[in-house]
Amino acid sequence: MKSITWTLSEGITWSDGTPLTSADVSFTYDYCTHPDTGCTQSNYYNDIESIETPDDRTVKINFTVPKPFPYAPFVSQQSPVIQKAQFENCIGAKAQVVRIRTSIQSEPVDSRSRTSNPTM
Repeated sequence: MKSITWTLSEGITWSDGTPLTSADVSFTYDYCTHPDTGCTQSNYYNDIESIETPDDRTVKINFTVPKPFPYAPFVSQQSPVIQKAQFENCIGAKAQVVRIRTSIQSEPVDSRSRTSNPTM
């Protein structure tokens, strides 16, 4: 496979409430291949030739070589999509910040307690 086209689901939002768009996906590629961002996952993007974003929800990724598993960039835990609005000015030292990701809402847990099983 030398290209793959994704349609982003409606209703996916960043933790700040803004929608995930194809511009975020394209920006992730640009950011992670820029030498001054410190992106440690740039190797996932080596075989990408270009990214097309004809609308806010469509992303077409073109590869330089056939890819039997084209999902590593943008989909895996190691190379998630990052938010353009959060990172577009984060180059060099500014790149060392906590990222905003798409994920389920979660609340911190103050403490957890465990009791050992006396029969073991």
